[in-house]
Amino acid sequence: MTPFIPDDYEVPEPPGKYMKLKAGSNHFRILSPRVMTGYEGWRVEGKKQTPVRKRVGEGWHIGEVRDNLTRHFWIMAVWNYETRSIQVLELTQSTIQKAIRSLAKDQDWGDPTDYDLVIMAKGEKMDREYSVLPKPIRPRDPAVTQKWQELMAAGFDLERMYDGGDPFPSTDSATRSSGAADETYFEPGAGTTFEVDDSDVPF
Repeated sequence: MTPFIPDDYEVPEPPGKYMKLKAGSNHFRILSPRVMTGYEGWRVEGKKQTPVRKRVGEGWHIGEVRDNLTRHFWIMAVWNYETRSIQVLELTQSTIQKAIRSLAKDQDWGDPTDYDLVIMAKGEKMDREYSVLPKPIRPRDPAVTQKWQELMAAGFDLERMYDGGDPFPSTDSATRSSGAADETYFEPGAGTTFEVDDSDVPF
């Protein structure tokens, strides 16, 4: 007898707002004309962990984030070919950042918004390795451009993520609390597990 629901069937889930790198191939097109950069740490409140993001050069209160550890991030809007949707991609891996930066400065490639990128991820968790592969330069799909323009016109704004808000216009952009009023700061990037030149502004 044929089962009511096949054993291998899974209910499809709508694509989320954020692109997460998975093992294997991650194919996307950068939509943001300029990447958003800064430093990110995590505030711990009980079992809840909340990301805290600041612009390059902003100070941090001692104890504002867990273990005073921060990491350098890039954030950009992308077209995810797998989900066929616009998502936000955050990159904290210095190997990926440096690879895209090199492409942007290369005379043959130039602006990374002019071609697709594929990030290949091999390995698991802390042993995962990444490589960045550029696709041939070609115009962006007009349908993708239209979706991007409509989203921007509706109020999409990555800058809201600095204040703990949602960059997408469909959700209220709630702001995070400002933290303890401690006048002691540590430098942005202190405790980070890799080095990034603050003056090396991407793109």
